[in-house]
Amino acid sequence: MTALTRWTLAFLSLTGCAQPGRDAPAALSEFDPTAVEAEVTQTIRDFFAGFGKATCTDGSAVSQFASDSSVYVDDTELYVVSLADYEAGVRERACKWRSHGGGVDSVRVRALSAGAAMAAWTYHDDILLNTGKRRQTRGSVLMTLVKRDSVWRITASKTTEIEAP
Repeated sequence: MTALTRWTLAFLSLTGCAQPGRDAPAALSEFDPTAVEAEVTQTIRDFFAGFGKATCTDGSAVSQFASDSSVYVDDTELYVVSLADYEAGVRERACKWRSHGGGVDSVRVRALSAGAAMAAWTYHDDILLNTGKRRQTRGSVLMTLVKRDSVWRITASKTTEIEAP
């Protein structure tokens, strides 16, 4: 089984899609999906904007949205990253650039409950590296988020990115 297949099955089981016909308890179905979608959309925009604020010594503007032990998947592997490792990775990336710009182009959110959502979003990225080279990319992200202590946290993420010509 490939990493992407394992991640997809895990993702579907989290969303309830793996068990068709199963009804949600009444307490879970009584929420405002529009409010959840608006909160998650803003969280994604704030998460992306945090990269422009990250520095070599402080990546908290980005990592504040990550859940401890988040699940990530790339083209070859499914892996779990602790919050401390995520923070270190953000700082390491920030050390390589002079500036980070870009933005979120579109967001689609599916509210699963008052405290769980899936989101698919696209972005463009513009990074001026310390070498003076400009790196521009476009990407798409599939993400699951869970609300804990009134804050939305990213629990799983799959990103596909291409370098712009």
